[in-house]
Amino acid sequence: MASGRVHAAIATIALVAVPVALWAYRVEVPIGAVAVGLLVGLFVTPDLDLPMRTHEERRRMIGPLLRVLFWPYSRRGTHRDWRHWPLLGTLFRVLYLGLPFMAAIVLLSATVPSVPPEWIAWAFVGWCVQDALHWVADVL
Repeated sequence: MASGRVHAAIATIALVAVPVALWAYRVEVPIGAVAVGLLVGLFVTPDLDLPMRTHEERRRMIGPLLRVLFWPYSRRGTHRDWRHWPLLGTLFRVLYLGLPFMAAIVLLSATVPSVPPEWIAWAFVGWCVQDALHWVADVL
């Protein structure tokens, strides 16, 4: 099981290495979208259910906000339950954050810029890569 600092180091390396590898191998995906997903995965990790702060130095600015947002999340289930799994846990965190955000947009009658569905999908893939790396580091 990796420490918070190890998770942060792996996530930071992935944030740089994955987009560079996609570019170097000329993979035709929206690299910016993947990078956004990797960046989100750096901050919104499967460890947000822990009472302690993990890799606090990486999220000093948004750490308190994440703690408030994920307080109910941390009160349900156990650490390393299904919410810790890659893909399924990532999807749950997307819904956990996305549904209230969408409700606020509707209630405030706000307009949101149009984002291509392909871009959203590749951002989700980037976030899943971060969560998969997190899970691998925990297993090893």
